[in-house]
Amino acid sequence: PSKPLCSAAAFIHDLGLVEEMAAAIGNTTVAARVSQLRSSTASAFNAIWLRNGTYASSRQTELALPLWLGIVPDSARDAVIDNLVREIEAHEWHVTTGIVGTRALFEALGLIGRTDVALRLLTQTSYPSYGYMVANPHEPSTTLWENWAADHLDNDQADASRNHIMFGTISAFLWKHIAGLKPQEAGWRRVIVAPSAGELCGAAANSEVDPKVAADSEVDPKVAAD
Repeated sequence: PSKPLCSAAAFIHDLGLVEEMAAAIGNTTVAARVSQLRSSTASAFNAIWLRNGTYASSRQTELALPLWLGIVPDSARDAVIDNLVREIEAHEWHVTTGIVGTRALFEALGLIGRTDVALRLLTQTSYPSYGYMVANPHEPSTTLWENWAADHLDNDQADASRNHIMFGTISAFLWKHIAGLKPQEAGWRRVIVAPSAGELCGAAANSEVDPKVAADSEVDPKVAAD
Protein backbone atom coordinates (compact mmCIF):
# COMPACT_ATOMS: atom_id res chain seq x y z
CA PRO A 1 0.00 0.00 0.00
CA SER A 2 0.93 3.66 -0.32
CA LYS A 3 3.35 4.57 2.48
CA PRO A 4 2.32 8.26 2.48
CA LEU A 5 -1.35 7.22 2.75
CA CYS A 6 -0.59 4.93 5.69
CA SER A 7 1.43 7.64 7.42
CA ALA A 8 -1.33 10.22 6.95
CA ALA A 9 -3.90 7.75 8.27
CA ALA A 10 -1.77 7.16 11.37
CA PHE A 11 -1.58 10.93 11.93
CA ILE A 12 -5.37 11.25 11.65
CA HIS A 13 -5.81 8.36 14.08
CA ASP A 14 -3.40 9.93 16.57
CA LEU A 15 -5.16 13.28 16.33
CA GLY A 16 -8.39 11.55 17.28
CA LEU A 17 -6.72 10.10 20.37
CA VAL A 18 -5.30 13.49 21.38
CA GLU A 19 -8.74 15.06 20.95
CA GLU A 20 -10.29 12.42 23.23
CA MET A 21 -7.58 12.88 25.86
CA ALA A 22 -7.92 16.65 25.83
CA ALA A 23 -11.69 16.38 26.22
CA ALA A 24 -11.29 13.84 29.04
CA ILE A 25 -9.23 16.27 31.13
CA GLY A 26 -11.52 19.17 30.35
CA ASN A 27 -9.17 21.05 28.02
CA THR A 28 -11.83 22.09 25.52
CA THR A 29 -9.56 24.60 23.80
CA VAL A 30 -7.00 21.97 22.80
CA ALA A 31 -9.75 19.48 21.96
CA ALA A 32 -11.38 21.95 19.56
CA ARG A 33 -8.07 22.88 17.96
CA VAL A 34 -7.06 19.25 17.43
CA SER A 35 -10.53 18.39 16.11
CA GLN A 36 -10.21 21.13 13.51
CA LEU A 37 -6.74 19.89 12.52
CA ARG A 38 -8.05 16.34 12.19
CA SER A 39 -10.91 17.51 9.99
CA SER A 40 -8.65 19.53 7.69
CA THR A 41 -6.16 16.66 7.47
CA ALA A 42 -8.96 14.24 6.58
CA SER A 43 -10.12 16.62 3.84
CA ALA A 44 -6.60 16.77 2.43
CA PHE A 45 -6.37 12.96 2.65
CA ASN A 46 -9.49 12.59 0.53
CA ALA A 47 -8.39 15.27 -1.92
CA ILE A 48 -5.12 13.45 -2.54
CA TRP A 49 -6.12 9.78 -2.60
CA LEU A 50 -9.88 9.46 -3.21
CA ARG A 51 -10.78 9.04 -6.87
CA ASN A 52 -13.90 7.47 -8.40
CA GLY A 53 -14.98 5.66 -5.27
CA THR A 54 -11.62 4.20 -4.35
CA TYR A 55 -8.39 5.16 -2.61
CA ALA A 56 -4.93 5.08 -4.19
CA SER A 57 -4.45 1.70 -5.91
CA SER A 58 -7.50 0.04 -4.27
CA ARG A 59 -5.55 -2.29 -2.00
CA GLN A 60 -7.25 -3.64 1.11
CA THR A 61 -5.22 -1.47 3.48
CA GLU A 62 -5.80 1.68 1.43
CA LEU A 63 -9.57 1.15 1.46
CA ALA A 64 -9.89 -0.08 5.04
CA LEU A 65 -7.98 2.72 6.76
CA PRO A 66 -10.29 5.62 5.81
CA LEU A 67 -13.38 3.49 6.51
CA TRP A 68 -12.05 2.60 9.96
CA LEU A 69 -11.17 6.22 10.67
CA GLY A 70 -14.62 7.38 9.57
CA ILE A 71 -13.31 9.94 7.09
CA VAL A 72 -14.88 8.67 3.86
CA PRO A 73 -17.31 11.28 2.46
CA ASP A 74 -20.94 10.12 2.47
CA SER A 75 -21.09 10.52 -1.30
CA ALA A 76 -18.31 7.94 -1.78
CA ARG A 77 -18.96 5.60 1.14
CA ASP A 78 -21.02 2.95 -0.68
CA ALA A 79 -18.54 2.81 -3.56
CA VAL A 80 -15.56 2.47 -1.23
CA ILE A 81 -17.29 -0.34 0.67
CA ASP A 82 -18.14 -2.12 -2.58
CA ASN A 83 -14.56 -1.78 -3.78
CA LEU A 84 -13.20 -3.16 -0.51
CA VAL A 85 -15.42 -6.25 -0.66
CA ARG A 86 -14.59 -6.67 -4.35
CA GLU A 87 -10.86 -6.48 -3.57
CA ILE A 88 -11.21 -9.13 -0.88
CA GLU A 89 -13.19 -11.38 -3.21
CA ALA A 90 -10.60 -10.87 -5.97
CA HIS A 91 -8.01 -12.41 -3.64
CA GLU A 92 -10.32 -15.37 -3.00
CA TRP A 93 -11.21 -14.24 0.52
CA HIS A 94 -7.64 -13.84 1.75
CA VAL A 95 -6.08 -10.91 3.57
CA THR A 96 -3.41 -8.90 1.76
CA THR A 97 -2.73 -6.70 4.78
CA GLY A 98 0.18 -6.40 7.21
CA ILE A 99 0.45 -4.96 10.70
CA VAL A 100 -1.01 -1.58 9.66
CA GLY A 101 -3.90 -2.81 7.56
CA THR A 102 -5.09 -5.93 9.39
CA ARG A 103 -6.51 -4.08 12.38
CA ALA A 104 -8.11 -1.50 10.11
CA LEU A 105 -9.55 -4.15 7.79
CA PHE A 106 -11.42 -6.12 10.43
CA GLU A 107 -12.49 -3.03 12.37
CA ALA A 108 -13.78 -1.43 9.16
CA LEU A 109 -15.74 -4.55 8.23
CA GLY A 110 -17.29 -4.57 11.69
CA LEU A 111 -18.18 -0.88 11.55
CA ILE A 112 -19.83 -1.13 8.12
CA GLY A 113 -21.85 -4.18 9.13
CA ARG A 114 -19.98 -6.71 7.01
CA THR A 115 -19.04 -9.20 9.70
CA ASP A 116 -20.02 -11.87 7.18
CA VAL A 117 -17.02 -10.88 5.06
CA ALA A 118 -14.79 -10.65 8.13
CA LEU A 119 -15.78 -14.13 9.30
CA ARG A 120 -15.13 -15.55 5.86
CA LEU A 121 -11.62 -14.08 6.02
CA LEU A 122 -11.15 -15.27 9.58
CA THR A 123 -12.21 -18.86 8.86
CA GLN A 124 -10.07 -19.12 5.73
CA THR A 125 -7.44 -21.85 6.14
CA SER A 126 -5.22 -21.40 3.08
CA TYR A 127 -2.31 -18.97 2.88
CA PRO A 128 -2.35 -16.13 3.85
CA SER A 129 -4.84 -16.22 6.71
CA TYR A 130 -5.27 -16.67 10.44
CA GLY A 131 -6.60 -20.16 9.82
CA TYR A 132 -3.48 -21.08 7.88
CA MET A 133 -1.42 -20.62 11.05
CA VAL A 134 -3.45 -23.45 12.60
CA ALA A 135 -4.15 -25.63 9.56
CA ASN A 136 -0.89 -25.50 7.60
CA PRO A 137 0.81 -28.89 7.08
CA HIS A 138 4.31 -27.74 8.04
CA GLU A 139 4.04 -26.25 11.51
CA PRO A 140 0.50 -26.11 12.94
CA SER A 141 0.47 -23.33 15.51
CA THR A 142 -1.19 -22.71 18.85
CA THR A 143 -0.07 -19.08 18.95
CA LEU A 144 -0.15 -16.12 16.57
CA TRP A 145 2.76 -15.69 14.17
CA GLU A 146 4.75 -12.55 13.45
CA ASN A 147 3.78 -12.76 9.79
CA TRP A 148 1.56 -14.83 7.53
CA ALA A 149 4.42 -16.95 6.17
CA ALA A 150 6.39 -17.94 9.26
CA ASP A 151 6.31 -21.60 8.15
CA HIS A 152 7.85 -20.83 4.74
CA LEU A 153 11.38 -22.02 5.45
CA ASP A 154 12.64 -21.19 1.97
CA ASN A 155 12.23 -17.43 2.19
CA ASP A 156 13.42 -14.47 4.23
CA GLN A 157 10.49 -14.76 6.65
CA ALA A 158 11.65 -18.11 8.05
CA ASP A 159 13.15 -16.51 11.15
CA ALA A 160 9.87 -14.84 12.13
CA SER A 161 8.49 -15.37 15.61
CA ARG A 162 5.88 -18.09 16.13
CA ASN A 163 4.52 -16.35 19.24
CA HIS A 164 3.96 -12.70 18.43
CA ILE A 165 1.32 -10.04 19.09
CA MET A 166 1.62 -8.52 15.60
CA PHE A 167 -1.80 -9.71 14.40
CA GLY A 168 -3.34 -9.86 17.88
CA THR A 169 -5.69 -6.96 17.17
CA ILE A 170 -8.15 -9.55 15.87
CA SER A 171 -9.10 -10.21 19.51
CA ALA A 172 -10.64 -6.73 19.82
CA PHE A 173 -12.67 -7.34 16.65
CA LEU A 174 -13.99 -10.62 18.08
CA TRP A 175 -14.95 -8.94 21.34
CA LYS A 176 -16.64 -5.93 19.83
CA HIS A 177 -18.17 -7.16 16.61
CA ILE A 178 -18.73 -10.92 17.04
CA ALA A 179 -19.38 -11.42 20.77
CA GLY A 180 -20.76 -7.89 20.67
CA LEU A 181 -19.30 -6.21 23.78
CA LYS A 182 -18.75 -2.57 22.83
CA PRO A 183 -17.68 -0.28 25.69
CA GLN A 184 -18.95 3.26 25.15
CA GLU A 185 -17.23 4.85 28.14
CA ALA A 186 -14.03 4.26 30.08
CA GLY A 187 -14.34 1.65 32.80
CA TRP A 188 -17.23 -0.11 31.05
CA ARG A 189 -19.68 2.34 32.63
CA ARG A 190 -21.82 2.17 29.50
CA VAL A 191 -21.80 -0.81 27.14
CA ILE A 192 -23.64 -1.73 23.96
CA VAL A 193 -24.25 -5.47 23.56
CA ALA A 194 -24.77 -6.36 19.90
CA PRO A 195 -23.56 -9.86 18.96
CA SER A 196 -23.11 -10.81 15.33
CA ALA A 197 -22.08 -14.45 15.18
CA GLY A 198 -23.13 -14.85 11.55
CA GLU A 199 -22.66 -18.43 10.39
CA LEU A 200 -20.93 -19.44 13.62
CA CYS A 201 -22.83 -21.52 16.18
CA GLY A 202 -22.58 -18.67 18.65
CA ALA A 203 -20.22 -16.35 20.49
CA ALA A 204 -19.41 -15.51 24.10
CA ALA A 205 -17.13 -13.08 25.94
CA ASN A 206 -16.82 -11.59 29.39
CA SER A 207 -14.93 -8.77 31.05
CA GLU A 208 -13.08 -9.33 34.32
CA VAL A 209 -12.93 -5.65 35.26
CA ASP A 210 -15.59 -4.02 37.43
CA PRO A 211 -18.37 -3.74 36.56
CA LYS A 212 -18.22 -7.24 35.10
CA VAL A 213 -19.95 -7.59 31.74
CA ALA A 214 -20.70 -10.74 29.77
CA ALA A 215 -22.40 -11.67 26.51
CA ASP A 216 -23.35 -15.15 25.34
CA SER A 217 -25.33 -15.75 22.16
CA GLU A 218 -26.32 -18.81 20.16
CA VAL A 219 -27.53 -19.09 16.59
CA ASP A 220 -30.74 -21.07 16.16
CA PRO A 221 -30.32 -23.11 12.94
CA LYS A 222 -34.08 -23.15 12.38
CA VAL A 223 -34.35 -19.38 12.58
CA ALA A 224 -31.25 -18.97 10.41
CA ALA A 225 -32.75 -21.32 7.82
CA ASP A 226 -35.99 -19.34 7.74
